[in-house]
Amino acid sequence: MSPSSPAAPPRLTARDRLISTLQELPGPTARIGRKDLTTLVDAVARSPKSQGVLRRYVLDRPGFTTDADPYMPRLAQQLLRVMQDAGIEGIILPRCMACNEPRFLVQTMRNGQRACFPCTRKQYIRPCGICSESRQISRVRNGVDYCQRCWRKDPASFKECSGCGRYGIIEKRSPQGLLCPRCAPGTIAACHSCAKTSPIRGYLLGGPQCEPCHHRIRRIPAACPHCHGNKIIAYLDSTGTPCCASCAGVPPRRTCADCGTEENIYGRRCCSCEVRERSLDLITDNQGVLNTVFEPVRQQLLASSRSASIAHWIRRSASARLIRRFVNNELALGHAALDGCPRTSATDYVRSLFITAGLLAHRDENLHRFEAWTAAFLGSLSQQTRTYLEPYLRWIIGRQLRLQARTGPIKDSTLSQARQKGQTAAGFMQHVVGRGLEPAQASQSALDDYVTENPRSKPLLAAFLTWAAANTDMPKLRIHVPRPAYPASTMSEKEYWDTVNRLQTDRNIPLHIRISGLFIGLYAQTLTSITTLTLDDFTIDDQQVSIHFGRSPVRTHDALAALIAEHQQVARPWATDETARWLFPARQPGRHISSSALSAGLSKCSIKATPLRNAGLINLAAHIPIAPLCDLTGLGPMAAARWADVAARSWNSYPELRSESGSEEAYGPVIRAPLGTAPGIKSTGQHQRVP
Repeated sequence: MSPSSPAAPPRLTARDRLISTLQELPGPTARIGRKDLTTLVDAVARSPKSQGVLRRYVLDRPGFTTDADPYMPRLAQQLLRVMQDAGIEGIILPRCMACNEPRFLVQTMRNGQRACFPCTRKQYIRPCGICSESRQISRVRNGVDYCQRCWRKDPASFKECSGCGRYGIIEKRSPQGLLCPRCAPGTIAACHSCAKTSPIRGYLLGGPQCEPCHHRIRRIPAACPHCHGNKIIAYLDSTGTPCCASCAGVPPRRTCADCGTEENIYGRRCCSCEVRERSLDLITDNQGVLNTVFEPVRQQLLASSRSASIAHWIRRSASARLIRRFVNNELALGHAALDGCPRTSATDYVRSLFITAGLLAHRDENLHRFEAWTAAFLGSLSQQTRTYLEPYLRWIIGRQLRLQARTGPIKDSTLSQARQKGQTAAGFMQHVVGRGLEPAQASQSALDDYVTENPRSKPLLAAFLTWAAANTDMPKLRIHVPRPAYPASTMSEKEYWDTVNRLQTDRNIPLHIRISGLFIGLYAQTLTSITTLTLDDFTIDDQQVSIHFGRSPVRTHDALAALIAEHQQVARPWATDETARWLFPARQPGRHISSSALSAGLSKCSIKATPLRNAGLINLAAHIPIAPLCDLTGLGPMAAARWADVAARSWNSYPELRSESGSEEAYGPVIRAPLGTAPGIKSTGQHQRVP
């Protein structure tokens, strides 16, 4: 190039051409300075390709800022929203062609209309071909619509994991192949708080945090080292010390949009505010009318201490969907409507919730189940067998259950045993008829043959044979019920006391499991009797706790009393549940925890309930007399005597156990356990009179 030739003009970038085009257009963009317009463009279109796409559109539609074109690309929509947020006047946003709201338009529907995300989502909502509920359809297979929940349950959706080789739900795809949730943990690093190498949930306090530490930091308040307030400690001050947001001089990162709290955040709101909104939607019918009949149910949900679980439960559980059917008057409010639904855990949960809220009358569910089972079971038998069994099931077994239901709820084990009695009696009757005999011709040999084939039927069949001989034309037949095996414990004395000491001191064991284990080991209580304990069975006076296991109260050991007092301070799942003040309430309202749950909790701690109770019985039988032992443990006199024999106790030691306490005026000589030899057993001076 010669020195006299003019210099080439600088080459304009795609961003410069876009900004120049926007400034030349009529409308709000012409009034924006080049520097401000550059900032707005950089916030939307950063790459030359996106800047070129946006420039070609604005050249075709010069009035795009005011004509509200519903078919404008997303880049143009984003630019308009950024300009509007910056305070530029005269901007008109496009409206959804389905709901006519000024929303971000994401898709063109099948009818050609440009719509927002909620409206486009509705076109995929229709009845699922599996569960028949109106949900968003995620897969169509062989002409059948699947919602996301049903598709994830279908075996056809399972794939083989390239990591473990098992078939199941696939979490992500990797260069190595498909990975299940177990093999796709995400980022693995050392936690900044606990130093454990585990999957990372997020980054707080200057480093990565594992799931437990992230949950603790974000949801559980602690004392701030500067202001000493009970706040969320998720920030660092100028010296790098963890503190609250105000002491760090920064705004809180995540606060509730309604109440402004930092605790228990669930999306945009805290758990309590989220439950308040979702519970209101739960009792509002499809026409948008609030069904005030179910306001007590909403109050139950609001009073629950499990707000995070309740918020998730309202949106995704089968129980909440069943409640919606009652709210929309698809089902009449009553026990009959719930009885007509398939018996699932969701149905039982809704029934308990309605009973606790006062919408349904209380009834003993196990008694009702036995009556329903009786009607169905009798209908499956022949006419001859039904004639003999119906009075026995309805007026003997059923009457015993009805009398028991007057004093307390029928246990699951009692219901199971009642069914087994009916099934065993029906099996024997069918055995007699199968041999070509009439019930009046039943012989001892027929009974012996049946018992030989079914050896476990002896204790269940004895009551039926006695009743049949007295009330029907069946002859009197004899059945030998073997005496229960002599009790024994598979736990040595050292193992027993080591287990008791561990339950008293190990804080890694859940609190309710520690208390249950001590009830079993020190007082020989059964799991079923522990689950039915209520707060009314305890008396707390001057830091001393007395328990009514039987007719007489027993004062607990100091360590156990401290555990019970600590347990009563724990938030209960249903704060308004006054109908059943269980010591160990279940998550289901109005119910107590199951014995299988306690057994599983003890098993996780390598503690077996039966050997521990047997060892506790031996310890008790060696130190207290028969009558108090029966009252404390619920044993019969013969069983208590057998345990006393196992304990190798001398009956001549009874006088040494007598006490001349002040209660002798009311009860006469009483018996006390030697406190030095039976830790955890302290008498209140109200044991039974010496036999």
